[in-house]
Amino acid sequence: LIVSNPPYRTPEEYQNLDPSVAQWADEKALLAQEHGLKIIHEIIKKAPDFLEKHEQPFPQVWIEMGYRQADSVCSLFEKNNFTPHVLRDLYGNDRVVTGTFKKT
Repeated sequence: LIVSNPPYRTPEEYQNLDPSVAQWADEKALLAQEHGLKIIHEIIKKAPDFLEKHEQPFPQVWIEMGYRQADSVCSLFEKNNFTPHVLRDLYGNDRVVTGTFKKT
C-alpha cells in the first residue's frame, strides 16, 4: 500500500495561497512543477515496482491532489495500468485518487 500527500500546488496557486498556509508550510512541501503533477506522476510511474499482485483487487495507491487535478491524475493512473477512483472531501471537492493495479 502506498499513501501519499505529495506537493501538488502549481506555481500560480502557490503565489495565491492563504497566508495562514504559506507562513507555516515550506515551499518544498507544497509546490510541484508540471502543473503540480510532477511528483504525483513519479509516484504512479514507480508504484508497480513496489506492489504485489493480489487475487482480490483493492486500492493500492492513495494520492491526495488538488481539487482541479482529478482528471489528470486519473489519466496518469490509467496510463500506468491502474484503475482510478476519485474520493471527495467534506466540502465535496475531488481530493484523493486511489489506484487499483490491474492484473496483467
